[in-house]
Amino acid sequence: MKLIEKTYYQALLPFVQKVGGNDVATKNGVLYRGIYQEKEFSCDLSPFPGFSQTSLEECTRAFEDVFQGNRNELPKNHHNPHIDFACYQILDQVRHSPTTIEPYINLVTTLSSLKQVINSANENSCIKVKLGPSEEEQSFFLEAIKEINKELSFRIDGNCRWSVKTLENFWQKFKSFNNEGLIDYFEEPLEDFQSYQKLSQDIPYAHEEYLSDYLKHPNRACAIVIKPSQLGTWSWTQVLNNYGLRVIISSAYETWPGLIALKRLCLMSPNEFHGLGAYINNEEIKPIKTIKF
Repeated sequence: MKLIEKTYYQALLPFVQKVGGNDVATKNGVLYRGIYQEKEFSCDLSPFPGFSQTSLEECTRAFEDVFQGNRNELPKNHHNPHIDFACYQILDQVRHSPTTIEPYINLVTTLSSLKQVINSANENSCIKVKLGPSEEEQSFFLEAIKEINKELSFRIDGNCRWSVKTLENFWQKFKSFNNEGLIDYFEEPLEDFQSYQKLSQDIPYAHEEYLSDYLKHPNRACAIVIKPSQLGTWSWTQVLNNYGLRVIISSAYETWPGLIALKRLCLMSPNEFHGLGAYINNEEIKPIKTIKF
């Protein structure tokens, strides 16, 4: 297919992301649209600027080198995750009509809003909350869940801030409620990967930040959290077969074509709650350059 026109878009993120101590340049934009003679395609090339130092223009050139508009499968032996995910989005648009099936999505809240979210949540919802190791935050969480009268589950995002001792002490306090099923898992709670070997056997945890370490040195994690736009769309079917893990799909401030592709990937684990709450609205995207041929 012959390329007729392409447009670069810039996304307005709801925060400032720092990389290496510096604010991320807006040139690390997100969306690319290509119009070919037969069809128009759009794809996220670099969601959540900052995870890559590659500019949108550099990413676009690399993408066009790999995807020439006439492929019917993902490129082989290509390891740039942004390009891999962009190609997946294009193929998704070629092969499928937009999916109308909505995956299960976990609710996301801050600790300060936790009680409000608990009260408004539907039965059988899953709530993800960031929780630090301080006594104050632990007490706040335990107090908030003390009198829950509906079926809920929680995923506690520790952001690699907990020590083994602090987490185990918290787990013992939590178990005193006699409702261990309330916590689905702790997402990457510990300060370093090696410390998971020392953790009590009954504490459930999932890997995200240490995913690459896990794949080299598997431990007893119950799930992995994957951001396809950062890791590419490599076959986690192999991960499921080799490790028997639950796979949770997570967004990284994608725009609409990226979200559609992520929803399709979520359907590979249809019974899981996935994390697609971080995205960019259409009104927060603006074209910065259009090139016609």
